[in-house]
Amino acid sequence: MRPLFPETIRGLINLPRSLWYVGGTLIMGFSRGRSSALPASTGPEAPAAPGRGGRWFVYVVRCRDGSLYTGISTDVVARVARHNAGLGARYTRARRPVELIYTERKRSRSTALRREAAIKSLPRRHKDDLVAGRPVPGVSRPRKVSPVAAPALLAVIVPALAMLAPLLAAARLRAAPRVPVDRVPVAAGPFVQGSAHGDEDERPPRSRSLPAFVIDRTEVTRAAYGACVAAHRCKAVPAALAGPAGADGKLPVTNVSWSDARDYCAFAGGRLPSEAEWEKAARGPDGREYPWGADAACERANWGNFEGEGPCAATNPGFPVAVGRYTEGASPYGALDMAGNVWEWVSDAYDEDPKRRVVRGGSCCSYFVPPRAPNRNAWAPDYRGADLGFRCAAAR
Repeated sequence: MRPLFPETIRGLINLPRSLWYVGGTLIMGFSRGRSSALPASTGPEAPAAPGRGGRWFVYVVRCRDGSLYTGISTDVVARVARHNAGLGARYTRARRPVELIYTERKRSRSTALRREAAIKSLPRRHKDDLVAGRPVPGVSRPRKVSPVAAPALLAVIVPALAMLAPLLAAARLRAAPRVPVDRVPVAAGPFVQGSAHGDEDERPPRSRSLPAFVIDRTEVTRAAYGACVAAHRCKAVPAALAGPAGADGKLPVTNVSWSDARDYCAFAGGRLPSEAEWEKAARGPDGREYPWGADAACERANWGNFEGEGPCAATNPGFPVAVGRYTEGASPYGALDMAGNVWEWVSDAYDEDPKRRVVRGGSCCSYFVPPRAPNRNAWAPDYRGADLGFRCAAAR
């Protein structure tokens, strides 16, 4: 038998657990047709790879926010796919994508329901113990599978893994984020949120403290968002709003909804920043009105020109430009375009109308109100605009 190359072995070890579950299902099906040394059944109460059949499964998935969801199904693979398509339980729809981390096979729907209820009632630490295979007080562990002769098992599994390696590795590449991430660190500590110089929804200015985090240096570009679409993790911008094909990939992506922005940030290993995080990253800890200081300046940001009118009509173009061009407008933490260019979605609902989502930063075409860091605006989450984009953040 030809040995597996070390690179293949390392690639298999690093595959996501959910792909190992699928691989395990295929291997068991393959082995039952090739070797009588393997058991015909994994036992009535044994942990089992998800598959299709007459038995019921109890399963646990980890959601995007780290929470766990427990359910039952006769076809766990299909059920997890429905969760990730937004067609599963209401709890998981806003917490996609989910990852399958645990399954048990049961004799009947009634026993599966009882086991589901028992797992759901556990404290989080005990659920983690169950998934990790550690003892859980008051909860019985599934009976173990009868041991199989190691040589016979390896004779089937190793060739099967060799055949599965290209398929599973390709799936991993499709799932992995393939966009460069350039984020600036924002130190933990206090900052001034709000202002006495703006609208009522900014008042009063108050001191808040945040833990450390990182935020994108620039707005997300068309090229980066296109990579997410190509990986089937983001929805394409509607054709009527997408602009000309071949446009500069360094332009900020626009005409994206709030959920589009959220999905991209998950793909890029982050999330939308909170409103407080965005404001601190834009103005620093000293409460300045603009990322660069106290006064508006046309040369420091792309703003103030709407159809040839406005305070910056003679200086700025009146449409979005490639990200990072206005380096003199950098925030105290080094973030660029926090004023002007495009409005940016943040994660928060607007407190005065929770059906809307907050946007910050102003845009190229803002001229009635300068792009002050504490300025707030809000739109419906499905709104799309030619001067509306976003950036991502993550815990540090």
